[in-house]
Amino acid sequence: MVTLGLLLVYRFGAQVTLPGIDASKLAEFSGNFEGGLGGLLNAFTGGAFANASVFALGIMPYIRKREKVEERRSIRLHVG
Repeated sequence: MVTLGLLLVYRFGAQVTLPGIDASKLAEFSGNFEGGLGGLLNAFTGGAFANASVFALGIMPYIRKREKVEERRSIRLHVG
């Protein structure tokens, strides 16, 4: 049940467009995602990339921040 709930939250969030995004320009821009790298990226995000949703970012910001924290921690251990 938890997994189903998380999937529902993700699918709902992938359909919510970011505030401040013009819907007509977004539709024009997402028309370019038919093939190529944009289409592949959109396929991996479940359509969230073409919708310009918050979930289009995926987990990458978390991973990047975590790497920086670990790097600073290792530098602190070697220096201090």
